[in-house]
Amino acid sequence: EDMMSDAWLLDVKTHQWHLVATEGCKRPSPRTFNADGGGGGILRDQKTQREWMVIYGGLRGEGYRDNETWLLGPLESDCALWRWQEIEEGGGPQSRLRPTPRFHHTQTVLGDSTLAVLGGHDFMIRPILAAGLLKLHEVKPEGEDEIEWELLSDSQDGPVPRAYHSAVHWRKTGALVLFGGVTRPGTARSQFGLQVHRDTWILDADTWRPTWSRLPAEFIGTLDGGRCHATASILKDRFLAIAGGCERVAGLQGDDGWIMAGLQVRPDFWMLDLENPQSWQKWLDFDRPGWWDSSSVVIHERTMLIFGGHDSSQVNEFNDPMGGYASKEDALLVRVDREGLAVAASYCGEEPGRE
Repeated sequence: EDMMSDAWLLDVKTHQWHLVATEGCKRPSPRTFNADGGGGGILRDQKTQREWMVIYGGLRGEGYRDNETWLLGPLESDCALWRWQEIEEGGGPQSRLRPTPRFHHTQTVLGDSTLAVLGGHDFMIRPILAAGLLKLHEVKPEGEDEIEWELLSDSQDGPVPRAYHSAVHWRKTGALVLFGGVTRPGTARSQFGLQVHRDTWILDADTWRPTWSRLPAEFIGTLDGGRCHATASILKDRFLAIAGGCERVAGLQGDDGWIMAGLQVRPDFWMLDLENPQSWQKWLDFDRPGWWDSSSVVIHERTMLIFGGHDSSQVNEFNDPMGGYASKEDALLVRVDREGLAVAASYCGEEPGRE
């Protein structure tokens, strides 16, 4: 199928789309799946305070994944003046100076000026951690900037390699919060030796040497297992909230003696108090089937809007969805009270419910 390299802007005031960054020949090559880790985000230049959209990686038309990193902007200027600019362009499309090419990872904006890339699968479909931090110090007009990726070494005291995990920015502390995920031996579809993680980690990225610390709480879900493919947000700048995703279920024994495990979607909502992370608490079971890989945003600190995802009924050999997508009617609002203790939830078009 054809891949594209065009970029578009939607003016929400006029409801008009505009094709941008069409001038000049320096631009990302045609690609797809460059948004499958969250899509990058908007970073602010620390010196000039200008904002840029950043993208990382993707599947190229030639059939391989790269780790190219591109900026588009500056966004404050007229969109007709936007341009693409590559970060650390030396070393080819799979440079060792940039984080490992990957998919099924997360990309999380920390604060205003840092992008964190974490986890996923490499080109051999092996789980990795291989975290990288991109800090936008200053973007110079002619690409003479000294912006570089900071590649973090995997630590024996840190999380094990994983994919399909959740990662969010805890604005109060500036840290990244990592939850759950899955590690599979062999291919992404292999069900033998499946491990779904139940741990929660904090990455302090503001220190000169970023460090991991593990929270004491262990997630014990409905099926007495961990959780992967879940959407996560932080409410009231304190409570880590997860919704949907799936847990491990035991299956049949294979010919080689391994127990073949599967994943079951869970339509529920949990929270962990990050200031007192002793135990997870389940607040809701939803009225409808749950979803894998939904997205979520926080509105006014206390409301989590959950939308999108798929039901895992139609996936390819990499467990990527080919159908079974959530409809707009499945969008869900979940709200906590001022103390973060009570929860109300309602689907799109329904009257608010309460449990």
